[in-house]
Amino acid sequence: GKLRELMLSSYCPTHADLTPCKTHLFLKEMRKTKTLEEKKKMLIERQAKMKAMPPDERKKMTSETKAAFKAMYAAYCSTASPPPGRNNAVCEHKMLNRLYSV
Repeated sequence: GKLRELMLSSYCPTHADLTPCKTHLFLKEMRKTKTLEEKKKMLIERQAKMKAMPPDERKKMTSETKAAFKAMYAAYCSTASPPPGRNNAVCEHKMLNRLYSV
């Protein structure tokens, strides 16, 4: 949702190598795409790449994604050094807190 988008937009410019940030970039590129055919092509290519991954690699990626989101949430909601322009609604949202609190 919009709150997760705020967190990703704040965190990903300096952590582009993380899986959630790669997905965030992919979705931003999809939104820029003009035609439905181009969007379908992008999605099919991404799905094929994911299906080609061995199951143990997909499992590892899922685990790394969860850990990355928790680290992102912790950094975003840090009281010691909050990011500039932080929206406190992200940190106060019950579902995000339950999902990503360590």
